[in-house]
This record gives sequence, structure tokens and C-alpha cells, in this order.
Amino acid sequence: MFGGNSGDVGRKVAVYSPAYGTIRRAIEYGLFYVVVDRCTRVLVTLLEGPMLAQYAPRVKTGGAVALWVALVVTAVLEVRRQFAATPFDPATLRPSRRRLAAAGGAVAVGAGAVVAGWPTFLRVTTDPAAAIAVSEAVLDHANSPAPVTAKAAGIVGSGLGVALAAVGGVVLLSYGVGRLAVGLVREVQYRRWAGSR
Repeated sequence: MFGGNSGDVGRKVAVYSPAYGTIRRAIEYGLFYVVVDRCTRVLVTLLEGPMLAQYAPRVKTGGAVALWVALVVTAVLEVRRQFAATPFDPATLRPSRRRLAAAGGAVAVGAGAVVAGWPTFLRVTTDPAAAIAVSEAVLDHANSPAPVTAKAAGIVGSGLGVALAAVGGVVLLSYGVGRLAVGLVREVQYRRWAGSR
């Protein structure tokens, strides 16, 4: 999976290299965990009254089950995807400088958004209505940060908008870190292959 020659056929060599996406999904799972955890606490607080207290344990259990199911499914799919990675021709393994630069830019922009907006995110997600809005934005997110940032842009001048921008920053950061890390590994693999010729 991570480097090494799978065999020689004549003078041809196939190199196994990490696939893109696993680091991104790991970071996004961390975001999912934080959102579910904080929103579960808010819902439990709302259910503290005498009429609704019986539902609080169910909410806690539901949140825990959702986290465990997401973790197991993500881990299984990513392990299978990494081990099923197609061997690469070392000559084509090297990432372009433009792609590495784009990934670095995504890391810088995403990290800036997280640093600027994360305190607001933590504050906003203690408010019931805002916590629900943030969780909906995260659940709407599929494979692109666009749904998150679009919702953030539609809520002008509010702390909720800043919180959603921070969520979008985490998504952008996860993309950049994943692309940059795998790109650097492939660069090292390419140089080792080129130096051994």
C-alpha cells in the first residue's frame, strides 16, 4: 500500500502509493464528531424538563450510535480503498507543482478560516437554534465544501455565518492537507525510483 515494488516484469516496475481522500475523510469525521457531540448536549439540555426528560437518554444513545456507525463504515471503506489502490507506473507518479501549490493554498485558506471562526463556532453551537442549523449544514455537505459555505454566505452579519464559515474552513483544510500529504509521499517515492535507475 505505502510504497515498495510489487514486482518486475521485464524492466517495468509497479509502485503502490497511498490513494487520495483518506486523510480528508478522517478530518471530516472529526468535524462530524464535534458537531454531533455539541448538538447532542444542546438537545439533552432542551429535554431536561419533567415532561421530556425521558427522551434525553435516547438522544444520547442515538448520538453515540451515529458516531460509532460513521466511524466503522468510514474505516472499513477507507481500508478497502487503500488496499485496492491500483499500482502506479513510477514515471507518472510525481504530482505537478501546480497541484501541490493548490493544496498548500487550500491549507492556508482553510486554516485561516478555522482560526478566525472556530471560537465563534464553539459559542454558537451552545445555542439550540444555531446548533441545529450548523448540524444541518454539515449533514448537507457531501463531497464539496460548497453547501456549507453557501449557507454561511446566506446568513449575513451573524455569528452563525461565521460558525458555518469555520465549518467550511475545516472542509477546505481537510482537502488541502490530504492532497498535500499524499502528494509529498508520491514525490518522495518518485525521487527514490528515479535515483535507483
